[in-house]
This record gives sequence, structure tokens and C-alpha cells, in this order.
Amino acid sequence: MNPQTLSLLLTGVSALGALGAAVAAAASARATRRAAEAQLFATHYAEYGTSEMLRALRVLRAWRSDMGDEFEIKWKRALDSKDERAHEVGQARRHVKFYFMKALRLYEAGYVSQKFLTELAGVDGINILYDIVEPLEFALNARFDDSKFKLLKNLCGRAGTGRLIEPIPPAPRKASGG
Repeated sequence: MNPQTLSLLLTGVSALGALGAAVAAAASARATRRAAEAQLFATHYAEYGTSEMLRALRVLRAWRSDMGDEFEIKWKRALDSKDERAHEVGQARRHVKFYFMKALRLYEAGYVSQKFLTELAGVDGINILYDIVEPLEFALNARFDDSKFKLLKNLCGRAGTGRLIEPIPPAPRKASGG
């Protein structure tokens, strides 16, 4: 075998080796990203299952149900008059809003995939975000920038039926006497 052919052969083998290493590195990077995303998903999703989140969702549903039409305007008035329940609603609003917005920011920064975002947003609480939290945000600030809410809705849509979940009814009272 002449030296040119040998050199060409060695170059080809070397290029194939480099290609194989690059493919293996890409597969390893994908696997690492998926593992990191899975851990992040588990942590974030567990936050949705906390009693604090459940309480926040119930507080928002109850306010909306109790106040009826213009619930957001009634909330702002109550907040301005330092009503304790209105402050509780405000804390619940922040809790629910930041759960979803944190996931959206991770997506926008490129840390997670759209699938990650849609899976996290595939809970009924997303409807509360759109139907209660967003109007409360507008009531708090008339110049509220709703672009993040719109982006989330475009990327993820609504969960389930797309209707707001009814508040949990109070437990029936036990009959006394007897």
C-alpha cells in the first residue's frame, strides 16, 4: 500500500472515529438533559401537590364563587380597605401565578422543553390562573402586561374541560340530637 493511500485510509478511520465520538457525546448530552429535566419536573410538580397550593387554589375558587360578577373589582376594593380575606386572596394569587410563571421562565430561558411546560401546565389550576388570577392582576394594575399569560395559553392551552373548577362545597352538617 502506498503512503498516500495509507494516509487517506487513516484519515478516513480517524474521521469515522471522531464522528462516532460526536454521536456518542450528543446522545450522552441528551440523556443528561432528560435526566435533569425529569428531576426538575418532579420537584416542580411536587410543589403543585402541596397543601399550600391546594389552599391557594381553594381560596381563589371560593373568592370567585362568593363574589360573583366583578369579583376582581370587589377584591381590589377590599384590598384597598385592608380586608384580611382580600390579603389572603392576594397571597393565593401570587402563589398560583408564580408556580406557572416559573415554569414558563424555565422554558423561555431554554432550560426545559415545551413538553415539560405543557405537562406542568396540564393541571386544572391553569384554569384558575387564566380565569381568576389574570383578572385579579388587571384589577391590581390596569397597565398589567398580559403577554406572559397569553404566551402560556398559546403554548399550553387549558386543562381538562377548559372550565373553572367549582369550589369544594362545605361538608354537610351533622344533625344534632337524637
